[in-house]
Amino acid sequence: MNNDTFDFSEALKLLKQGKKLTRLQFGTTCYVKLKQFEPVQTHGGVISYDYIEMIKRERVFADNLPDSERLVCFPFSPSSESLLADDWYEVTGEFISN
Repeated sequence: MNNDTFDFSEALKLLKQGKKLTRLQFGTTCYVKLKQFEPVQTHGGVISYDYIEMIKRERVFADNLPDSERLVCFPFSPSSESLLADDWYEVTGEFISN
């Protein structure tokens, strides 16, 4: 681990602080952030759940949109490889727009 990267335990702390993170292995095509489901009113009060969301840039190949890209967002469940990796780092500046 070098000064610019860290393990998942540090990544989780930073996600809880609202930071955007990625891994060296992911390149510049995606990042993760903490997201919250819409709060739900229950008999016991309001419940909201946090989850990790991945934002990924992908190419779209279509006749009307040659070589264009779009962003796709989906819940991210870290694999054991990602949980044990020490190549996590904070996304700064203009990484991919969201």
